[in-house]
Amino acid sequence: YADLPKALLPFHRYPEGPRTSLQEHVYEAIRYHPTPAQPVKIHLTVSPQYEQVIKDHLHAIQQALSKQGWKLELTVSIQKPSTDTVALNADNQPFRADDGTLVFRPGGHGALLENLNDCQADIVFISNVDNVVPDHLKDPIVEWRKVLGGYLAELQQHVFHHIQQLSSVPANAKSVQQAEACILQELLLPLPQSYRELALPDQATLLKQYLDRPIRVCG
Repeated sequence: YADLPKALLPFHRYPEGPRTSLQEHVYEAIRYHPTPAQPVKIHLTVSPQYEQVIKDHLHAIQQALSKQGWKLELTVSIQKPSTDTVALNADNQPFRADDGTLVFRPGGHGALLENLNDCQADIVFISNVDNVVPDHLKDPIVEWRKVLGGYLAELQQHVFHHIQQLSSVPANAKSVQQAEACILQELLLPLPQSYRELALPDQATLLKQYLDRPIRVCG
């Protein structure tokens, strides 16, 4: 076990045998699909030294679930080494190897932005490898993840609507006011003080810049 990543550790015991953390993620993911007709898409960021063993495990999962009619699109990528962060020791000082060189560790979720961008997906759910529960506890997890996804889709529709309205020429005062309310009240983003001093077309341009960006819903 000391030589395995957390994704490959047996996490939960079932009558048919133990499931790894990675298996639990896949079994949760298929619960968001009403039928096996559409492929279940799961992307994993992995450390390079574990890439092949994880791919082998994914292949075994894929074969097992394909017998039940599920189509899985399981892909992996390597977290960019440029996003690694300095490791610290117990005294909160930079940790060094025996030869005196600094030791770096993979960063957190924010370090995955480039990997997410490469996925070219419209909506992505992010979860840690060890944020898994056994089947008898999955119902509230699935319910609330659907709620978060539904809220994201609703926000996305509002944002797209306001961008379209702001793109009209000349700028419309009502569209600017509605987009401003969306940014302040729904996206909870503060506008700069200089915004009030701008002419209406410049206000519309600035609001589009605030709207035309990725949306993150956390829970």
